[in-house]
Amino acid sequence: FKTNLPEGSIIGHSASLAASKKEGLWTHAMKLELLSANLPKSKSGNPYVIIKNGMSKCKSMVQNSRYWMEMIEMKLKAGNGKFHKIKLEVNEWSKRQSHTLVGTGEVLASETSSGKIEICSIFDDKGKSVGSIQLRATLRSLSEAESNVSHELTAKSLGFSNLYRLNMSDDQSLREYLHRSSCSNIADRMPSRMREEVERSMESGCTT
Repeated sequence: FKTNLPEGSIIGHSASLAASKKEGLWTHAMKLELLSANLPKSKSGNPYVIIKNGMSKCKSMVQNSRYWMEMIEMKLKAGNGKFHKIKLEVNEWSKRQSHTLVGTGEVLASETSSGKIEICSIFDDKGKSVGSIQLRATLRSLSEAESNVSHELTAKSLGFSNLYRLNMSDDQSLREYLHRSSCSNIADRMPSRMREEVERSMESGCTT
């Protein structure tokens, strides 16, 4: 989404709010088992899958054989109840740190699939079939305890980084700090409580 954020905005919170308004909160959990793949062989790279659902994405591990045997779970909002269509994007990763799109496909996750194995056909950008993935997709309703009150967003770092959890109660304090730091008058940069103490000290003739 694109928007003009005020100075001091917490981007993660703003993105979560926008996602909640656009897509609604999650209602179901999907379990996707990637069993095997029949994809074109490449000497330069190995395939992996990105599962897309609206703004949410999950990525499989890079595979070096046709037998994948990987399970991926993600939460989503199932618009039509017991069925939900998921988009799969197959990419190829090479040791030169490059990613190449192989093709895309779609699979229908269902609450009534009962572990049925499906074949998901993969098509390139010209609509030509380039292979298939054997998988099992199931859907179940989230319990009240599993339901979220907001969207969880994931950030991918390309280098070293430290991640910190910021409580929502600290959001306003950080906003106030950033706002005060831009004030030209040094007294206006102080927190309200500290400014009052300094004013009382000055009135009493004390210096700090």
